[in-house]
Amino acid sequence: MEKEKYKVTIIIPVYNVKEYLKECIDSIISLKGIEIIIIDDGSNDGSEQICNYYQENKKNVKVIHKKNEGPAVARNIGLRMATGKYIAFLDSDDKVKTQELQKVINNICKKQDEEDVLLGEKFTIIFPRKTTKEVESKMNLLHADRGTNILEKFLPNSMLSMNYVWLNMYSRKFIIENNIFFDEDVHLGEDTDWLIKVILKANRVNVIENSYYIYRGNRRGSIVTEKTKEAVYGYFKMVERWNDKKMQENSNLEIKIKTFFSEGFFMNLKYIYGYEKNVRNSFINEIENAKFLKYPNSKKSKKIAKNIKTIGIKNTLRILNFKYRVFKNVKNFCIKIKLIDR
Repeated sequence: MEKEKYKVTIIIPVYNVKEYLKECIDSIISLKGIEIIIIDDGSNDGSEQICNYYQENKKNVKVIHKKNEGPAVARNIGLRMATGKYIAFLDSDDKVKTQELQKVINNICKKQDEEDVLLGEKFTIIFPRKTTKEVESKMNLLHADRGTNILEKFLPNSMLSMNYVWLNMYSRKFIIENNIFFDEDVHLGEDTDWLIKVILKANRVNVIENSYYIYRGNRRGSIVTEKTKEAVYGYFKMVERWNDKKMQENSNLEIKIKTFFSEGFFMNLKYIYGYEKNVRNSFINEIENAKFLKYPNSKKSKKIAKNIKTIGIKNTLRILNFKYRVFKNVKNFCIKIKLIDR
C-alpha cells in the first residue's frame, strides 16, 4: 500500500468489548479517506469474530490478533502499521459522531500544510442510562503556537488534550520520525505520559474545532473504573520518572510538568489502603519519601500533603480509602435506585 493513501488512520485496541464493538466500528466504517487498524488484544468473548467480519468485508480495515498485553502495546503496533497522513485513536467501547468526524477529515484534506498535532478541546460523555454530558476545555489553545508554549501556558491546570489520547490527531510522519511510542510498562496514565512526550516535541500545533468523540462513562470493567494495584503502582513509577527529569533549558516548564504528573498521583492515593496488607505496606514504604509529595497543586492535594506531615502517611491513606469506599457505596446505591446515572 502506498504511503498516505489515506488521510487518517484510526487505531482501535480491542479487548473483550463485544457489547459495544459493533457500534464503535459502525460509527466510523462509512467515513471517506480513512484506514482502520484494529488490534485484538487477546479477546475471548466473541469480539475477535466481530473484528474478522469487518476485515473480510472492508478493504480499508486491517486486523491484528495478539495475546493480551494492554492498550499501550496495541497502540504501538497500530502506530507502526499506520499509513495515513494523520493518526487518530478510538477506544473500542466508545464511538464517534460520524458526520462531525467527516468534517474534520475533509478540513484536513483541504490543507496543504501539515501540523504535528491537532488538539481537541471538547467531547461528549454518554452514561449507562443514556444521559449525556458535554465536556469542553476552558483553555484557548489557539493562544500558543508550539507544543512547549502550550505546556508552559496551561500546565498544571486541567487540560483535556493532555489527558485523552483519543481527543487529538497526530502527524504520522512526526510521530515516527521522533520515535514517540507508548511506554508498554504503564497501564494507567499511559495516555498522559505519551501525550506530554508528543507535545514537548511538537512545533506545529493547531486545534480541532468540531466535537466528534463520544466517550462511554462509568463502564464497568474498564481500566478507568477498575484501579488495580498493578495499574496504580505503574502510574506511581511513571510519575517518579518524570520527577527525575531535568530540563536545563526551561526550569519553569520542568516544574509545571512535574506538578502536573504529581497532581494526578495525589488523586490515586485513595486506592492504596484498600489493597492487601503486604502490598499496601510495600507501597507505603516506597511513597513515604517520594518526589511527587513535593508538588501538590490543588487545594485537595495540598491538604493531603499537609496531613501526611502531621498524622503520617499510613493514617492519611486509611482516611482517604475510607472516604472513597463510603462515597463509592453511596454512589452505587444512588445509581441502583436510578437517582443518578453516573
